[in-house]
Amino acid sequence: ADTDGQIGNRSVLKSFTQFLTSTAYMIRSEYIQLRMLMCEDSVKESNSRDDAQSIDHGLLAKDYIVYEDQLQFFALLARLDIRQSMDRLYESLYSRCSALQSEFTRLEDAMGSGTYTDGDSTNTQHSIDILHEQIHWIVLLMGYTLADSGNSERVLIPSSILEASAGSHDIEHDFVVQGIMTILKTLQFELMSPSSILASYGSPLLVETLLWTLKRIAPVYFMIDSSDYRHPSSNIVLSFGKPSEGGSGPAVIDGILDFVRRTFDLWISEEDVLQMCVDMLLAFAQRPNIAQEITRSFRFTPLMMYFTSNIHRFPESIHGSMIEALAVLCCHSSSEEHERGFTEL
Repeated sequence: ADTDGQIGNRSVLKSFTQFLTSTAYMIRSEYIQLRMLMCEDSVKESNSRDDAQSIDHGLLAKDYIVYEDQLQFFALLARLDIRQSMDRLYESLYSRCSALQSEFTRLEDAMGSGTYTDGDSTNTQHSIDILHEQIHWIVLLMGYTLADSGNSERVLIPSSILEASAGSHDIEHDFVVQGIMTILKTLQFELMSPSSILASYGSPLLVETLLWTLKRIAPVYFMIDSSDYRHPSSNIVLSFGKPSEGGSGPAVIDGILDFVRRTFDLWISEEDVLQMCVDMLLAFAQRPNIAQEITRSFRFTPLMMYFTSNIHRFPESIHGSMIEALAVLCCHSSSEEHERGFTEL
């Protein structure tokens, strides 16, 4: 009788779990679809307001703060079936990033051929604005799903995500790794040269969101310590881990330092973007494994010199956090050149 009862309890638990999973899937799907539609409405509404109203609307609050409860709830539901959730988010992000690149390519070709008209400009800007807004929301959803927040404690990769990544056949089919890589590629694409004819079509909001997401997930996934996990994912280790474990973490860190420099070059007038960039650096500086790798990078000394030489050009509001980030990073380096660069501040 006890055995029959246990079998019955397991059957009920299995049915309940399936019910939760299927319900969570429907809620996630509807939420993503709703958000994508709201992005279109938001762009239309923004276009119908005058410039001052649009600017005020953008400065009032950040989506990752205003909608934090919704985003956390989405992440909770996503982790009930993380493989399916990340597949959907990755596919949504990849398709829209591809569409955005196509729009920029068509725009560049039209400008180069001299066939670009005011009507083309309006239509293209509208399409680009919608894609930027949609990518902004997908990246936020991925950021909340991939990592928990934690300012005073060490955050680890959630077990369900680690298991899903470890269970993938290879890196190409690991949508956890591919999702993070697509975030990095999107940031690289958005940080085009200030001299590019397409620079004015970039989105400071999206760049800020991408930096915020890296600030949240990079300290968790980059240069991970395999000893923190019973069964670490080899895909994550190879993609973002230490060179001693065969990881490509140093190359990724080099790329991010390049992003930092390009962010300051392109968006020097956008205080919120620069502040988020510095906040990201500070988050990296507080993780010894990442901080040490940053100071070893061939890009770090030039970046230090760039900051020390141009600090008068940056908003005063970011000076304090910039100096703090550089000071903490220098604590992880014995290089006299780094110390000399920081002393100049």
